[in-house]
Amino acid sequence: MLGKSPSWQDVDGACSGYLIEEDGFRLLLDCGNGVFSKLRRFVDYVDVDAVVISHLHADHFLQPVPVGGFPGTDNPAHPELHVPPGATELFRRVVGAWGNEDLIENAFAMREYDPGDELSAGPLRIRFQPVPHFVDSNAVEIASTNGGGRITYGADHAPTDHIDDFARDTDLLVIEATLPRPEREGPRGHITPGEAG
Repeated sequence: MLGKSPSWQDVDGACSGYLIEEDGFRLLLDCGNGVFSKLRRFVDYVDVDAVVISHLHADHFLQPVPVGGFPGTDNPAHPELHVPPGATELFRRVVGAWGNEDLIENAFAMREYDPGDELSAGPLRIRFQPVPHFVDSNAVEIASTNGGGRITYGADHAPTDHIDDFARDTDLLVIEATLPRPEREGPRGHITPGEAG
């Protein structure tokens, strides 16, 4: 766990970010504020093989750092970046303020996934379950294809039965419990610790 803070980082914390390693393959699940520095405690960012983003809120994607090679490198790192629909355009707007609109696209093998798709990334199988949030959001299941475990990540979501079915029999459930009580007005986007339990 690299970061688990809500959109406002805890002291010395980081927003959502999880490093999953299987048979030498390294997958970063979400990469919010502060995650990049925490990641570097465990692995050099050029050694990350793939990144999966659950949804397009800044506390889940703000630091998908471009990982070009070192000067003079013939084979720069070019990890897979699996992002929800609309991410290419959003990334172009965000990084365009820094100059190069295609910075992220050039640094990663970026693919916008359809939440109905099943992806393969090294020895991992990845599935998605749309969950209700303020923007399109996906719970993510990551399972070893080599007989290892299965992790289900709820991402951010309002109370929903979809997560119950999607996570059934998982080995590890990572689920947010951001709010001490439900939102007072408007639509729900998060769950309480009691609802998570």
